[in-house]
Amino acid sequence: MCNRLVLRLREQGWPDNLARWTGSFMSGRSARVRYQDITTPTTPLQCGLPQGSPVSPILFLLYTEPIYRLGNPEGRFGYADDTAILCVGQSLEQTSQKASEYLQELVNWGAANGISFDPEKTEVMHFSPRRRETKPPVRHADVEKQPETAMRWLGLWLDRKLTFKTHVEKWTAKAQTVANHIRSLGNTRRGALPRAMQRAVRACVEPILLFGVEAWYPGPTSPSWRQPTVQGPSRIQQLLRKMSKALVQAVRAILPTWKTTRIAVLHRESGIPPVRQLLEGRRIRFSARIKSLDHAHPLAKRTIEIAPRPIIKCVKLKYQLPPKAFPTRLRRTNKLLANCQRPVLVPRKYNNETLQPLQNASKEDSANDFLDWLRSIPPSTLIVYSDGSLSPSGAAGYGFTVHQNGHSNRQGAGRLGPAEVFDAEAKGALEGLKAALRLPSSARQRIVVCLDNIAAAKCLRGKPSDSSQRVFRTFQALARTHGKTEVRWIPGHTEIPGNERVFAVQGEHGVEGGAQPELPPPA
Repeated sequence: MCNRLVLRLREQGWPDNLARWTGSFMSGRSARVRYQDITTPTTPLQCGLPQGSPVSPILFLLYTEPIYRLGNPEGRFGYADDTAILCVGQSLEQTSQKASEYLQELVNWGAANGISFDPEKTEVMHFSPRRRETKPPVRHADVEKQPETAMRWLGLWLDRKLTFKTHVEKWTAKAQTVANHIRSLGNTRRGALPRAMQRAVRACVEPILLFGVEAWYPGPTSPSWRQPTVQGPSRIQQLLRKMSKALVQAVRAILPTWKTTRIAVLHRESGIPPVRQLLEGRRIRFSARIKSLDHAHPLAKRTIEIAPRPIIKCVKLKYQLPPKAFPTRLRRTNKLLANCQRPVLVPRKYNNETLQPLQNASKEDSANDFLDWLRSIPPSTLIVYSDGSLSPSGAAGYGFTVHQNGHSNRQGAGRLGPAEVFDAEAKGALEGLKAALRLPSSARQRIVVCLDNIAAAKCLRGKPSDSSQRVFRTFQALARTHGKTEVRWIPGHTEIPGNERVFAVQGEHGVEGGAQPELPPPA
């Protein structure tokens, strides 16, 4: 097994030192079992990866990587040591034959590579919209596996017609059990505080009840297979009633109310929305997550629409338009929010030199230290002050000013539209750096960018976040080209002259200056 793994790593193109380290990692290993006060003698390991090491699961995945290139790679999925094979055909007999062939190919590969597959753990599931149809078995070596009525894959229960009825029933039953336990902690006369019970419901009941919602919830409407352009009501009312029953049971545990209290009153007073609103909230968050994925992510690939080709006038238009893809759950969820620029996968940066912490004292002490530092630097040093803000209408704005020897040389402000303060802070730092680089003799001067947002400062000199990633990467590219650019955090609203000047610049340009501190949540 050791030599096979080393050979596999070399075939995959890993560095030679990593392959040799893997060979050393798997050589001369031993193990013993400890149970209570009994410890078995040490036994040398002749085969397999050492248990308990964090690198063992990674090496296992690298060793079994060829499994997902056998047969039809597009129909193979894996997670840890679980492997799924998806076969598509015109009939169940055809798909069963394909699955048997792929399984035999998998068993043969395992025999050649020292891996065995337990037939007892193999599950077969047929997916078909037809009501009456045969259920042909699938052969795993010499064992015939009969199809199941429902199969669990990564916690999601899949049934024959993909109605997800089994999934909702099982997870609703689990949520109902937890809700009953929470409700037993009090009654109409005594019990815990309602706010504490609300936290318990949100932390224990809602995650169980809404598990896997992103995969099965179609929304209030869904298209039909025969007419994809026609939207009709989703046939999930029965599932929603079951989920609502479990949620109401949990809501009654929060408030000391009688059984005759109206359900609408329970939801309003407890602060727990109805099931449909919870589902729509999860759906919108899932749409935001899809927008934040890179282009190579499998979910992003399934939502990208085919770009139309240039129109040729001598050919009829109906023959040139690409066929419209069926509006699946994923595509409909993706269209809930507007399109935005997708982030790029950036490898983590490791600096050889140790960077000074952005904040190592209180706000007042940090302000005094910064003023002392200003008096100690050379007069030719360029100091860039930037700030971001958010207007009451939700529009984000930024401002910057470039100081040298205590005087402002450049200043400016702008708006970003519907964005966050974090994005405005990044944009202000970038525009301030650009303004400083446009000054004469800036190539020989030291530039220090100062802002009062620690999160933005960390992204400016470290790994960029997905939000405003292009702005951070542009800033870092300019800083590397200049070679003498630094990022420093300064406390806001501490009467630092340069920072106060930024607020004035934002006011002069009609941009809200100085982001106000967040108010505490309501009791």
